[in-house]
Amino acid sequence: MADFDSFIDRRNTGACKWEPFRDIYGDGDMIPMTVADMEMPTAEPIRRALIKAAQHGLCGYTEPDKIYVDALSGFLSRRHGLCVTKDNLVCTSGIVPAFGILIRALTKAGDTVILQPPVYTPFFDAIRGNDRNIAENPLILDNGTYRMDYEGLEKICESGAKMLMLCSPHNPVGRVWTEDELKRAGEICRRHNVIIICDEIHNDIVFGKKHTSLAVLPGMKDITITCTAMSKTFNLAGLMLSNIIIYNKDIYDKVYIQVGKDGSYCIPYFGRAAAIAAFTECDEWIDGLNSHIKESFEICKNFFEKNIPAVKPVKAEGTYLMWLDVRALNACEDELLRRFRDAKIPVCGGKSFGTGGEGFIRINIALPRRELMIALERMKKVLY
Repeated sequence: MADFDSFIDRRNTGACKWEPFRDIYGDGDMIPMTVADMEMPTAEPIRRALIKAAQHGLCGYTEPDKIYVDALSGFLSRRHGLCVTKDNLVCTSGIVPAFGILIRALTKAGDTVILQPPVYTPFFDAIRGNDRNIAENPLILDNGTYRMDYEGLEKICESGAKMLMLCSPHNPVGRVWTEDELKRAGEICRRHNVIIICDEIHNDIVFGKKHTSLAVLPGMKDITITCTAMSKTFNLAGLMLSNIIIYNKDIYDKVYIQVGKDGSYCIPYFGRAAAIAAFTECDEWIDGLNSHIKESFEICKNFFEKNIPAVKPVKAEGTYLMWLDVRALNACEDELLRRFRDAKIPVCGGKSFGTGGEGFIRINIALPRRELMIALERMKKVLY
């Protein structure tokens, strides 16, 4: 039976979520709720595969061979309807590095890329860092649920934008876009020859709704680049392996050339071993994870309603990231974040996610249940 409630001490392991706070807290009892990885044990089949790979005794240059591609293809086919072959797959050391590769391969300096904030912060960094321009088409918060602004998207596409970076499921607001919503956005982009980078890294962590991969919809294959990884589903970000799926041959060739310019066509030796186990032996584990995360969302929602009614959780349909509306607190974000840090529960401020983020915070609830409850109680003390 999958274990989602054992606590593993990550201090002194170089963990990005933990190390920045060592100077503040030392080795104290902090519970960081910032970086989007999970504080839960790795699935047993993956642990066994990693041990076996280490015992093999040789960690040389590694490629996405037939065994790897077949495992990935089987997984994405049965869970998301995506067909993957060696000819439409590009592997990178992460989806964030892939953003830069894709932008450099498919646009030129000064081109416009569309974002729909509040959205994952590295989207902004990838565009600005590559001397492209950002056109914002902010999401609309309507009765507690976010939706896309299609009229705004049409206008920006008409003005000559070259690319849309779409987050699906959406980080941080937790939307799992419906088939109709994706169709409508995709058709606007197709009419105006706008390429879509679809970040589907959270595609397996959904509840109550089905994730639809944009590329499986009619007419979308030729304009869609699908970005997937095992990092969120299986908590394997440290193995640095992502899968970029491109069906348009012209686009694929440009990206493949850019990957060569930027580094290597190889994949991590341990990443390959972990991925094959994850994609072939862990479907039941994913189902258990989704149940656990869904229950954690309900626990948080009920806690806020009962104890901190001024904090309004936005309804989540996917991811393990909770988007909290704290506007009723009338608090300065910097001061609020300081108070959370002092309580040893650092969180993410909403302003970093762009337009529409001010007055919100993001918390990562992928925690063993005991730690989640401790964090919530500390939050209560912070806000009252």
